[in-house]
Amino acid sequence: MRGAVSVPSAIAFEREVATRLWHDFPVGWIVHDVYVGEEQIDVLAVLPQGIFAIECKAYYGELFGDPNSAWLTRTNGRTIVIALRWRNPYRQVLRKAFAIGDFLTTVTRSQNSRLHERSWIHACVVVPHTTDLGCQHYF
Repeated sequence: MRGAVSVPSAIAFEREVATRLWHDFPVGWIVHDVYVGEEQIDVLAVLPQGIFAIECKAYYGELFGDPNSAWLTRTNGRTIVIALRWRNPYRQVLRKAFAIGDFLTTVTRSQNSRLHERSWIHACVVVPHTTDLGCQHYF
């Protein structure tokens, strides 16, 4: 098909994100497809810059959505709901970031650590570079 964009599978895209992070941040700990509690995290990166919960979505076309609504994609004039409001990627990654924070709080308390503050976990959603975010609300 002429002009078609190759769309990565979800797992292939997650691996690509993890591999790029490994190359860009050689000092760090990066894992792909890990569970923290009951939350599956696509990519977890512990870097000198912070701890990152990364939700990888292999969406394509034009992407629409915000933190409090459904996410939609428009491709070839067709609009499709890709994530309902309560399952949108923004909310998903926040749950994962909180799961990591809860885990770290539990571990540090059980080790009689002086660290009693909740760790700050950065949460982000990444999409392939071919996804059109021109219509996307930024958070």
